Amino acid sequence: MKVDIYEVKEQIRSAVMRYEHLQIDDDDKSLLASEYQIPAADFLYILRDLERSYGDAVYKVFETNDYSVFSVNNFAKAISEVCASMVEESRN
Repeated sequence: MKVDIYEVKEQIRSAVMRYEHLQIDDDDKSLLASEYQIPAADFLYILRDLERSYGDAVYKVFETNDYSVFSVNNFAKAISEVCASMVEESRN
């Protein structure tokens, strides 16, 4: 599945807005930053929303990444890379 990284970023921002009522203005800032105060349990809702669009790729991101993936830019990039690798694997 080819994924538009800008669409992924928008979906991440939208999910954060939906559950946390937070506008993310800095796509490089960690969503784990204390200023956002996003409860850990709420990330499950955010991930569930992303899973609806990107399937298992959302969770596969965590197989090869650590907490630093939790910025909008890093997470969107990781999701798009995992989606691309899943397509390659299915072709082989």
